[in-house]
Amino acid sequence: MLKIKKGIVSCIGLILINISISLIYSPIFHLINPVIIIIIQLGFVWCIVIMWLSLKYILVDLHKLSTLKKNINWIIYLLSIAGGATIANSLFPYILSGVIFIILLVTAVAYIVLGVKLLRLDSSDFKNIIYLYVYILSIIVVGVTDFILRLLNTLIWNINIEFISNLLAAIPFVFILLFLRKELLDLVKKQDDIKLEIKQKKHF
Repeated sequence: MLKIKKGIVSCIGLILINISISLIYSPIFHLINPVIIIIIQLGFVWCIVIMWLSLKYILVDLHKLSTLKKNINWIIYLLSIAGGATIANSLFPYILSGVIFIILLVTAVAYIVLGVKLLRLDSSDFKNIIYLYVYILSIIVVGVTDFILRLLNTLIWNINIEFISNLLAAIPFVFILLFLRKELLDLVKKQDDIKLEIKQKKHF
């Protein structure tokens, strides 16, 4: 249960971090500072790894979906490496840009593979999977929207739209947060039912 709670806290952290980055890049505040950026990046890497460890616990340990274990492990490793490389790139600009791009590309493939595996699961056996379906859909919608906005910005606006991109990036984490919360409530209910059953047996 503690692992799920950690996942919930990390999800909230990821949402707040994306909002914070959005504010940093917004035309109103424009608080771009290398130290602040690195601190936020460290927080992001920490939170997203904790979030995926929590998801791994739920999917692999609680729901016994062992087929997802290897894929989730790969995502955790890749995100950790990408996060470390991004922080290093902030200290030494452009040196690791190519490496980061390749890692993120491989991570995107790992996400797609996981998404396909999740879509093949029987929703009748795993009722909360709907939140993961919406999470996958939201990533696609956010990705396409961000691409269109960046294309329009290059062709027409020519302004800094990073604040919009980071706001959009926070949306998928909302659905993971809802998923983790529902799983936690179901686990608490299950434990309460077991305690009640044991209590009733003692009376007999």
